[in-house]
Amino acid sequence: MRRITCLSGIGVDDERWDWRQHAPLRRAFLCRIAGPDRGVASRHAVACAAPFRARTGIGGVALAWGVTDVPLTYAPPAKDAAELRFVQQDKPDGPDLVRCFAQAEPARQLPNLQKMPVLVVTSEASYHAPYDHCTVKYLRQAGVHASWIKLSERGIRGNSHVMMMEKNSKQISATIIAWANKAIPR
Repeated sequence: MRRITCLSGIGVDDERWDWRQHAPLRRAFLCRIAGPDRGVASRHAVACAAPFRARTGIGGVALAWGVTDVPLTYAPPAKDAAELRFVQQDKPDGPDLVRCFAQAEPARQLPNLQKMPVLVVTSEASYHAPYDHCTVKYLRQAGVHASWIKLSERGIRGNSHVMMMEKNSKQISATIIAWANKAIPR
């Protein structure tokens, strides 16, 4: 039997990235179902979008280390988050999507997160839907093998941000388990 840890929700996002990059288990995977609930939406209505999105009226990025506020291991190394440089897209990738932030080239890599499969799951009615693609693009730019499941493209429609508490959560779980069975080596 394989053990899989899949965390989601308020207060676990930063800790999840930190746990996974330092854990010695190479057969685990990182799964971001709901995304970072950092309270950004309540502090800055316009800045409730993607990690890396500039905070309205403040400048800088919402998550100092790219996908988290806790230090991640980058290559070449970054001793401080201020060493990371970000650029924003001129135009969004599509209608109803935010303009993503990426690392300025040459992009630093995330070697510890490259060692495992990573999954981002997006539901169509989640407030994360306009920016989850930014997380996937950022991870891929950093050399991480990130998969992205958009539930609506799999015929799973209407779910909100808290998709695991909805009536069709078994269907969502089955989708994640099917991905994990293919992506995680035995």
